[in-house]
Amino acid sequence: MNAFDAIIGYRKTKECLFERLSALQNPTPFTALGAHLPKGLLLYGRPGVGKTVLAQAFIAESGRKSFAVSHTSGGETFLKELALKVEEARRNAPSILFLDDMDKYTDNDDDKRAFVALQAHIDSLQDSDVFVLATANNLNIFPNSLIREGRFDALLRVPAPSLEDTPDLIAYFLKGVPLEPLNFEDVAALASYSSCAEIKTLINEAALRAAYRGHICLSMDDLVHAFLKEEQTEDEELAEVSELKEETAIHEAGHALLSEACLPGSVGFISILDSKDASGHVRERKHLIRRPHSLLTALAGKAAVEMSYGHLASGADEDIGWAMALLRRGLLFNATGGASFLNCQSEDDPTLTPEQKAAAALEIEHYLTKDKEMVAHNRDFIEAVKNKLLEKGYLLSSELQAIKAAHPIDSSPIAGI
Repeated sequence: MNAFDAIIGYRKTKECLFERLSALQNPTPFTALGAHLPKGLLLYGRPGVGKTVLAQAFIAESGRKSFAVSHTSGGETFLKELALKVEEARRNAPSILFLDDMDKYTDNDDDKRAFVALQAHIDSLQDSDVFVLATANNLNIFPNSLIREGRFDALLRVPAPSLEDTPDLIAYFLKGVPLEPLNFEDVAALASYSSCAEIKTLINEAALRAAYRGHICLSMDDLVHAFLKEEQTEDEELAEVSELKEETAIHEAGHALLSEACLPGSVGFISILDSKDASGHVRERKHLIRRPHSLLTALAGKAAVEMSYGHLASGADEDIGWAMALLRRGLLFNATGGASFLNCQSEDDPTLTPEQKAAAALEIEHYLTKDKEMVAHNRDFIEAVKNKLLEKGYLLSSELQAIKAAHPIDSSPIAGI
């Protein structure tokens, strides 16, 4: 068993790390083919995805001594500590200089001395058998000269856990926890695109909630409310069903209908327990890739409400704003309205001309009409989702799939889109 076996998932990331390790441990086959042996690697990604854990496994498997640099102090003190660690790594070669959270090495945006010093130190190690391994959340803070080839041979993005790995991570964090019967796929759908740290926090919040309420086992309801709390949208109780709440349920059912029609299995969770303005939300389990599908889904809530109540839907401002942003980008930079609408200047100026605005309005009407046709063809599905949301306040992935099985979605109105 190697150090990477204890880390769940990250198959492609591990493969890239093993390739680098192999070159460090057995360089002959690589140099025989004229390969330049790697001197540095930067792991980057949003906070909590496991960059440091992967880096530590890399160090453990390398068999080399490592010298870690972290930003525990600022200014001149940090620069001296950095120089000391670099010199220790040089004296103990073959070794690894580990620069953890490298984007935090400066105290402010104006003070780049740490990066200038770091660049000089990395250059000074070129003739030494010192491998530079770093982690960072934000690449944008670095000067291009610091992270170019020759200093870091590869920039490796560490993603959030995949849909396939998330259930295993959840099972790991729930090991030994007394549980009510749980569908781990539902929990995974709820936590889709969450980092390892976020999943761990979600489960801890659920345990705190359960214990406070005197529960002896952790339930799916605890996990759902912990998730809503983390999203800062929780309203613990589903208030008395009002026309506004019913409209919210229909609105979210519309989003779910089009999302599932465009990409089956894409909806991970639906809630109308949001505390702000009686709103709700649909959480994606799979991202919609094509712009037309995203447009259809964005406008579907508005379409469902208007088809159900016969009046213009209020409260769809965010949806329309998102749809307009998609259309604006398509018109200006992807020629979705023809080459004459292309913006040949800059993405920094997204202003539409009167002609472009007219084209965008026509597109909105087109997609909204298609959405209304979809609602008309799938009233039973909309009604079933609405009723389930009003009953308990939220809908799990497996519950939505059961509704789909009972009321199959007719996608004929959007065929070919």
